[in-house]
Order: sequence, then C-alpha cells, then structure tokens
Amino acid sequence: MKKVLLLIAACVFSLLSVTARADAIFAPDASGITGSTVSLNVSLLSGDISFGGDFTIGYDTAKLTLLDVLAGDPMFSPLRSFTPGSESVSLVNSSGSSYGSGPLFSVLFRILATFPDSTPVDISGVLYDAAGGTNALTTISPLVTVDQRTGTLPEPGVFGLAGAALLAMAVRRMRRG
Repeated sequence: MKKVLLLIAACVFSLLSVTARADAIFAPDASGITGSTVSLNVSLLSGDISFGGDFTIGYDTAKLTLLDVLAGDPMFSPLRSFTPGSESVSLVNSSGSSYGSGPLFSVLFRILATFPDSTPVDISGVLYDAAGGTNALTTISPLVTVDQRTGTLPEPGVFGLAGAALLAMAVRRMRRG
C-alpha cells in the first residue's frame, strides 16, 4: 500500500513540476482625440520567437486608419500586407537569436471615430521557435478610445484688456453726450 501511495505521490509531483509553456502577447489600451495618432505597443510576455512570427491585425476602417507598423526591437523587421481592416504582419528575426520576452512591434493608427467611442483592435498570430515549432497565440483585443477634445481658452492679452477698457470708456462717453 505504501508503494502505491508513494508511486501516486511521485506522479503528482512529476506532473506539477512540468510547466506548460504558454506563448502570450500583450498590448495596453490606447486613447486620443479624433485625428490624432495613437500607438499600440505589442510585447511578447512569454514564448520563443527565434525564427519570427506571423500576425493578423483586425480593426474597423470606419474608425481607424493603420499608418505604419514599426519594429519594437532592432532584431525584428516587420513586413506588412497593406490590407485595410485585416492587416497581415510578418515579423522577421534578422539576428536569429532567441527572444523570449519584450517589445515586438508598434502599430500606429490615426483615429477617425468621434467622441464618445471606442473600438477594439484584434491581434492574433503564431510564433516560430528555435525547435522549429509553430506556437499559436491567444487573440488579444486592446481598445482604442476616443477622448473628448478639451481646450483652454487663452487668457486675454494686455492689449485686449486695454482695448476693451477704451471701448467701454468710449461707449460711456457717447451716452453722456
């Protein structure tokens, strides 16, 4: 009986000690006013992108315009498909070095939507690791939120105040006759 319990305990500890490697990417939400440019910075949280990766970026073309895709690290070269609404990006690891976490690429958008609005950007893909494996990523959907345009009224200058005072004195003088 002790041997069976010992065997079961050994199997449980063996299973617990094996950590499943889950490839994961992350991009924080972004916000800006209508007409501004925002950047979604996509990072690799865990995984292996030794031989690059392929990504799909889905977005609403009525609310966003994709301007550019920039490498997040000098070892990467992004190649894109120029298909509005469903952009394909291949990330080439030009160094061939192992890369386990850090910035991958930045996606620059111009906001077309008006306040109040927000729109998700769906980013999915696969990574090609050093062992020749293809590792699918879970789709992420960071939000791009349209902020309300706020502005401050400029303070009147000295000449504006002096002009208003002279105008008030002239009107007062004209009324007195």
